Amino acid sequence: MFPFRSFPVLTDGEIDLVVAKTCPPTPENGMIPSYACKLTTHTDKVTVGDLTLRIAPGEQLPEDGNLSVFIKMDNRGNGYAAKACGLVKKIAEAHRMERLDLHCSPGNTAACRTCEKIGAQLAGMIDLSPDSAAYKRGERRLCVYRWYL
Repeated sequence: MFPFRSFPVLTDGEIDLVVAKTCPPTPENGMIPSYACKLTTHTDKVTVGDLTLRIAPGEQLPEDGNLSVFIKMDNRGNGYAAKACGLVKKIAEAHRMERLDLHCSPGNTAACRTCEKIGAQLAGMIDLSPDSAAYKRGERRLCVYRWYL
C-alpha cells in the first residue's frame, strides 16, 4: 500500500490547497499514486480550481507529468496556478521528491509562463502517443519543464 500522508489545509493567505482525495496506484491501468486537491480562496472558500500531484519519478510518469493545475476561467490572471505550485511543493517534499516534471502544450503560453515563474526550466519536448487524451484533442507534442524543489 502506498504511504499517503495527511496534510492540513495549506495556505499562503490568499488561496488554500485542500487534499480532496488520494488515488492509490493501479498498475493495470498505468495509474500512479496521486493527490487530488481543490484550490479555494482563503477568505470566502470559493473554489477557483483543481490540482493533481502524481508521486513518481520522471521516468515513470504518464504524459500528464507530476503536476496538473486547472484554474477556472473566471479566476485566471491572478497568479493562482503559481501560488498553488508553491503550496503543493510541501506535499512533494514530504514524499522526498527532489524534482517535479510539468508538461504543457507549447501553445499554452499561460502554462509556460507559470512554469517559468516558479523556476522550472524547459528540459525539452516529448511526442505524444496516439492513444493519449491530449493527442486525441489535437496535441502532438508537449513541453517538459523540470522544477527542482
